Amino acid sequence: KSKGGLSFLWPMNKLASELFSAATGSSSAPGDSTVAAEKPAVLQLAKWTEDEVEMLKCKFRACKWLPAAVAPREWLACVPWAGASKQLWRPSDLLLMAEFWKCGAARPLLDLETQLGLPGERKAQIQKALLPLIGLPDQPCKAEKDNNAWAQLNKIAAWWSDAQPEEKDANGAASWVASCLYRHVYPVLHPLSGAADNAECADDDAAIPRLLEIFVEGHFVALDDLSLDQGFSPAGLCQFPAELKATAPQLSALVRPSFRAIDLSRAVRRLACRLDAEQRRQLLPLEAEAAVRLAIAMSERIRGHGDTLPDQVIVPTSRGTLRPSAECVFNNMRWLSDEEQQKRSLVVSNMGLDWVHQSISNEVAQTLQVQGLSTQVAAEALAAADDGDKDGPGQWFEAAGQAEPLTARLRSLLQDLTSSASAADLGVFKELLQNADDAKATEVHFVWDWRTFGKQSLMSPEMGRWQGPCLWVHNNSSFSPQDFENITQLGAMPKMASKSQGSRASQIGRFGLGFNSVYSFTDLPSILSDDVALFLDPHVRHLKAMGASVA
Repeated sequence: KSKGGLSFLWPMNKLASELFSAATGSSSAPGDSTVAAEKPAVLQLAKWTEDEVEMLKCKFRACKWLPAAVAPREWLACVPWAGASKQLWRPSDLLLMAEFWKCGAARPLLDLETQLGLPGERKAQIQKALLPLIGLPDQPCKAEKDNNAWAQLNKIAAWWSDAQPEEKDANGAASWVASCLYRHVYPVLHPLSGAADNAECADDDAAIPRLLEIFVEGHFVALDDLSLDQGFSPAGLCQFPAELKATAPQLSALVRPSFRAIDLSRAVRRLACRLDAEQRRQLLPLEAEAAVRLAIAMSERIRGHGDTLPDQVIVPTSRGTLRPSAECVFNNMRWLSDEEQQKRSLVVSNMGLDWVHQSISNEVAQTLQVQGLSTQVAAEALAAADDGDKDGPGQWFEAAGQAEPLTARLRSLLQDLTSSASAADLGVFKELLQNADDAKATEVHFVWDWRTFGKQSLMSPEMGRWQGPCLWVHNNSSFSPQDFENITQLGAMPKMASKSQGSRASQIGRFGLGFNSVYSFTDLPSILSDDVALFLDPHVRHLKAMGASVA
């Protein structure tokens, strides 16, 4: 070195530690005559002025003269290492090796122990003198740590995106990446960190990076596909890792607590797109399991949390495929004989429909608007009845109802029935008793039933309102076909009908009128006699699927 300039030969024949030892006046090893002879030449240089020393420092900091350290043994060989190139670096470009987990892929590092040959007991002493001289800080500031972590994350994410499958599968690469990010990188990040929030390290105008993905189960997963409480990995929805909850709890604020119905539906559609892209029809076993779990979770969100049913719901079928729920059927008529079941399966197939997956319950299928087999049978029966076919399915059902505009008429009837009755009169019960007497019954029972029954085997999902608590009024008589018809005429036949019409018609005429007093209790009465069940729905809110209509 001389006053006129500054040059370095790196690496030198002697370790750099010997140079620093000479500069600090330390004694050399015994027998090293060459070094001993050169020491006076080094130490007898002319004295430097303060300005010359400052100029020397500036040259130390401005020149590219430091090589970067090689990757440590802990670094995975296939992951990029910023110091792998042979170029020299300015001191300001480097960080100390202690930061390699946080920025080894993004920043070159300096290893004082291996590059300078500093033994452990002298490392602190030389480091304390050397780092200020060359302008290398012992610790980066907070904002620089944030920026380094963001750079490390971006470098690893870019490498992972371009890496071949064999690279990802070799040497536990996914586990290494997860360990590096979970323990060293993610804990440094904050939802809006990486910004220039420290004036001593960065500009205030720097862009604020945002975390959009998190490494989970070997993939960088978008935040919209993460939740805190559940995951469906084969469909691309993952659970926030438990380890990250411990090491980087601040990131859990970016993740929703649970997936919504629309998120679950989107995941199933993504599975369907994957099948199309790979030109295969059937789901793999893990995909089918995930699709079933998604359907169940979607149903729970709709029933338990009030989520809106997505526009088009795709569900797994018994054949391992995915189809819109409107093109699937669930079997709520398992009481049919084996022969009849086979016939129904053939009909379902001929209609171009599929059975919903056997692991999906009737309740879940109904929530997702899969049609029940009973609804399909009822539609066939009503169509057959309209065509005059009484021997096929048309023998099972017949749409019937009170044939007048009902709401105003029923209101008038209730006013007539209650206007002359006092509160203690119990007019409704008296009418029902009178009806039982008209029907020649000798017993009548009033039973309040608190029970609630299942809804999976109904002819229409809307009929579930009939399955809850109710008041039974039972007598030991029975209805004739004419009785049922008179009931539907809304009391059109008066109690005092002419004798030519017969006494039975006279009685049932009054029954038809008095029965309507039950509308002061309920909008949905029903009658069960012999093998006939009559359901009345004046507003046609629950029986439209069965063929009912407003007169």
